[in-house]
Amino acid sequence: PLTILIAMIVPGNRILPFGDLATIGFFIALAVGIHKGNLFRTLISGSIIMYITIWIANQTIPLTTALAKAANSNLLARSPEISALDQGGCPITYILTQLLHTTNVTGLIVIGLLYAFCIVFTYVQYRKKKIAKEAAAGEQAAKD
Repeated sequence: PLTILIAMIVPGNRILPFGDLATIGFFIALAVGIHKGNLFRTLISGSIIMYITIWIANQTIPLTTALAKAANSNLLARSPEISALDQGGCPITYILTQLLHTTNVTGLIVIGLLYAFCIVFTYVQYRKKKIAKEAAAGEQAAKD
């Protein structure tokens, strides 16, 4: 239900994520682990994740529709445009398609920088924990 509300506030949104509601749990599952089960933090980060996913899926509608036309999909008989949150809203897919088929340079820069920041942040956190663990192991060895 929260994703449907988020879909209503994304500027220029042309997607209603009814078909993707079953997969949304997989988008948010990692946030639960990252936030150690904290429901409030998971809802906040999950909302941000879904906002970005819906925005990216909107940007990839023309490409997804072109793929459906090339495959002679019968889905086009029911809707003039096709999209999906699972692949159409994936940041890696968006970055790669924009590098090869640039239609929104600003979006590419924003999503690319956000993705790069997340990778660097994750690596820095990993290194901090690894150093702390090694220091604790060194202190324990010194005591023994």
